[in-house]
Amino acid sequence: MLRAMSELLGAVFGPAADTGDDAHALQLATAALLVEVARADTATASLEQDVMARLLRERFALSAAETDVLLAAGEARADQAVSLH
Repeated sequence: MLRAMSELLGAVFGPAADTGDDAHALQLATAALLVEVARADTATASLEQDVMARLLRERFALSAAETDVLLAAGEARADQAVSLH
């Protein structure tokens, strides 16, 4: 099951080797998934943006600027993802 999930994420987000950095790939995948969850109700409130930023900043020990860049990259990846809805 984990291999199937890994293959699915690899197909959606590209292989981690593309970035050359597994930690960055994990951060990017996490950000993209948070964005997708926030978009599930078709509207993303500023509170959701604040919570996503806080979660990423705390989990990955990022600065505010790094968090902003990561969230923007996560939004871009989420925009590229195929949606079934």
